[in-house]
Amino acid sequence: MSSSTSRPNYSQDARGLVYGVGFTIMQLSAICSIYIIVRIVSRWVRLGKRPITLRFPFYIAITDLMLYVSLMTDQLHDVIFSRNWDEPMCKITATAVSISGFSNMMLVCSVTFITFSTIVLGKHIDLGAGDWKLLSTVAIFAILMGFVTIPSAGSSWYWCYEEMFANNKTIQILVILVEVTLFLLTFFFAVKVWIVLMNAQNAVRELESGSTNRESISVFDKYTVSTTAKPQRNYKRERLLEVAARKIMTFVLNYFIQWSGTTPYILMSVFDIYQDWMIVLCTIGMNCGGILNMIGFIRNEGWVDHEDSTKMVSF
Repeated sequence: MSSSTSRPNYSQDARGLVYGVGFTIMQLSAICSIYIIVRIVSRWVRLGKRPITLRFPFYIAITDLMLYVSLMTDQLHDVIFSRNWDEPMCKITATAVSISGFSNMMLVCSVTFITFSTIVLGKHIDLGAGDWKLLSTVAIFAILMGFVTIPSAGSSWYWCYEEMFANNKTIQILVILVEVTLFLLTFFFAVKVWIVLMNAQNAVRELESGSTNRESISVFDKYTVSTTAKPQRNYKRERLLEVAARKIMTFVLNYFIQWSGTTPYILMSVFDIYQDWMIVLCTIGMNCGGILNMIGFIRNEGWVDHEDSTKMVSF
């Protein structure tokens, strides 16, 4: 915050709690993100395969590190000098935070849609060599939204994000509407996928007492039990796609946990309401992405890599 903007004395506000909790989680999150990147890259080099179940957490880890660098640049100045950056640096760091956050949101929304298209609609989406279509879409969207936020970016309570007590809230409201839209779209696609996966699990339970081959049940048949194999169908691959979808949904669930924590602060900032609990919750939410990503990755892949074919399936 600039020196001209007032705020409570440090003994009367949550500065110690915000930065104590925030910086601790921030460093842990960065370590977790680096762990995921190193482990996935080493696996790619060793096995030469890049399934979506590894590419997705890898890309998430990249966006988490982007968020880490921008937040560290943003908040470290306040920790050292007890005030936010002066302009124009405050706008620059605030814009960097926005670009990093939108990169993460758009990435998760896009991959959730791809999963929805594959599992629910049965339609494959070509991502191009090196996923360039996906990554370019995410990058262009995030950069455009970053430029949109520049006029409203400025000094806030404990960091540079949106300008406090601004007379014109139009851009801020527009940005919030975009964030909410991404969140709701991701939720819609995820729910549709979860419904299919739950139906699949119910069908599998029915098979446990029967003699029907599990691979004869397909996600694209809405898991109707049938002992008659259909021509030109790769049931094994479709079963593996289900496994991949379950893994992807683990990271999508983490996304909801992470960004739900920032919601009260973002919404109430439009009304210039800044409560300590909102700020602390927002700090935890913005900084915990790497930790949640690592938990999801370990849950899916374990602590040791296994060359299981179910882990190699890709959309």
